[in-house]
Amino acid sequence: MAQPSPKKDFLSYQKGGPDLAQACLRLGTHKIEEKQFAESLVFAKKAKELGIESPKNDLNIATALMIMGKAKEVEGLCRGVLKIEPENRAAHILLGQARMAQGKYPEAAKSFQSALGLGERDGEVLIEIGLALEADGDAGGAADYFDRAKNDHPGLYEELMDQADLLFNRYLNAATRAVLQKAEKVALRDSTAFYEMGQANYAMGFAEAAEKLFRTSIRLRPIHEAYRDLAELYEKSNQLAKAETFARANLQIVPDEPSSNLILAHCEGRQGRNEEALARFKKILELSDFGPVRIDALNKTGRILDKQGKTDAAYEKFSAAKELLKEQEGFGAVDLKKQHQDLRAMRDMDWSKKAPTPPPFEAGFGPRKLVFFIGFPRSGTTLIQEVLDRHENIVVTPEEPLE
Repeated sequence: MAQPSPKKDFLSYQKGGPDLAQACLRLGTHKIEEKQFAESLVFAKKAKELGIESPKNDLNIATALMIMGKAKEVEGLCRGVLKIEPENRAAHILLGQARMAQGKYPEAAKSFQSALGLGERDGEVLIEIGLALEADGDAGGAADYFDRAKNDHPGLYEELMDQADLLFNRYLNAATRAVLQKAEKVALRDSTAFYEMGQANYAMGFAEAAEKLFRTSIRLRPIHEAYRDLAELYEKSNQLAKAETFARANLQIVPDEPSSNLILAHCEGRQGRNEEALARFKKILELSDFGPVRIDALNKTGRILDKQGKTDAAYEKFSAAKELLKEQEGFGAVDLKKQHQDLRAMRDMDWSKKAPTPPPFEAGFGPRKLVFFIGFPRSGTTLIQEVLDRHENIVVTPEEPLE
């Protein structure tokens, strides 16, 4: 018999009914699969309150709690599951992760080893054993397990990078970084692979790890992209001397590469070397047809000219940048007139008549309050969402557009 869809289960969750406990169990599992751990915890705990006593539900709770850093609680739950199902692979892995988080490295290694052979793919488990041994000071033993994972499971590196991307899109930064660290252990000693990992860490905000990976990439084989991105990392973190060093090194390989010239011009301008910066921005405008690079160069040129009191010339550069910006895809896509009309229509609505009455919730069950946060882009809405989503009793939906 086919299982109900998550949508039908959620309707059961809202309305109650005889299948409520099972609906909560299924929703908890579904949310784990979707990497929505806070929501999973709400459903799994409700299932437990309604009398569901199953290893699956306890593991859903343990998985969500592990993401929230509650390792001691996770250890207790996993021990309970393993008393009922001694060969539960997920419970052994979670128990190992909980022990790792508490610094119990030998016990963690044993838990991970107990998971070997209980599933089809052991690549990630082999990495976990290696990490436990490495943390316990056994570098040689750790290297053996990393090699096994790399050699026996081709494609594991790509799988881990995809997994990290998914976690990052759920704002789960600590979990993202943990997966990226696993990917590092099975990456081939290849300049391109280390550059790709550096890119991923840089995009996800792990600057220290990105710096290390870019440098490793350069040591293995100097590729100009690694020089360029490392120079950008240093410029954005205000390490201007290092930024100049790596930008110039890249320009030794590709003299007319616009991005490295742009980074170097930024450094020159920020250090007050305005004439050098202006000359370089002029060169960039001759070299590049790429819209964002030209816009940046024009704007930065305008700022320097404005500081020099050359207001007419500065205005000309700013105007040119604005015209280029208008040509970019998506610029001006928002119809402000229509948005104002929509807002006026919303203001004039009689909400008490238009909004349907929600179904009643059982006593002690269901959301107590529904809160809307409305903000502008770059105003901190994502940060608020991430902070609130860490609370086990708060469920936060993704940001929704106006239309």
